[in-house]
Amino acid sequence: ERMEAEGAGRVDQLWLATAKLVRGSVESQSGDYGKANALAKEARALANGADQNVGYWAAMMIGITARGRGQMEESLANLQDAFSAAEKADNAFRRAYALYQISQLHLAMKQPQRALVSSRQSYSSAEAAGASYVMAKARMAESAAMELLNEPARELAAMKEALAIARRSGSHIAESLALINLADIELRRNEFNDALEHSRRSLELAREFADVGLIATSKANIGFALFGLGRAAEGKRLADEALADYERTGATAEIASLLAEYSAYLEHSGDYKGALALYHRERKLYDEI
Repeated sequence: ERMEAEGAGRVDQLWLATAKLVRGSVESQSGDYGKANALAKEARALANGADQNVGYWAAMMIGITARGRGQMEESLANLQDAFSAAEKADNAFRRAYALYQISQLHLAMKQPQRALVSSRQSYSSAEAAGASYVMAKARMAESAAMELLNEPARELAAMKEALAIARRSGSHIAESLALINLADIELRRNEFNDALEHSRRSLELAREFADVGLIATSKANIGFALFGLGRAAEGKRLADEALADYERTGATAEIASLLAEYSAYLEHSGDYKGALALYHRERKLYDEI
């Protein structure tokens, strides 16, 4: 707010654009991808190509939030713009972060081989930049690609490496994300006690930063672990909370993914009517995407 006031007072477009990116980042972490996307576009228009820093971060924010809303073409175009800007500036960190987000987009589009290539390129650039946070996230993307490629041993190894890097880096956000992904693997392996323990820890870390997405996903994983342990009523309460949290964000792709997983747990617990209702909601969202 202070930046906006100062920028308006001296008619400084770049200062105003930067303020909008900061505000957009807050909206994104608070879960409102629609507002964040709009603010990033306003920032880009204000900067009008005059500053490569604003241009890079605006393109990144548009790309990330568009993917979360299921707008894949807009996401890809902007992430490629961000990568090109990083290449032009010869900035290893920005190159690594753009490649990581591109790998996430390929995962969302069920293109595991492309995701694997981008994730490994991201890791190499992050290592060159000394950016352990992005190194951890790149290994998480590699693990997710290995899941889609049906390589369970490599999937688990990459995730454990991601968690180790996150802990060494001291980043609680990266650790929370790694624990969420490790719990996902454990849920698929029916290791429900381990999944419950790791999900409770990821929720504790996510709450330090009030990160809506990490909090919601941690709650969902706790709920699914409770389903697996035969505590369906408790599991349903947590999964419903997670779904409500996500629905407030407008993150269409994430909501659809959560509905699919939740539906499967309801089916396995014998709640066929509930499972079918969630299935129809999921298909409707995927049709929109």
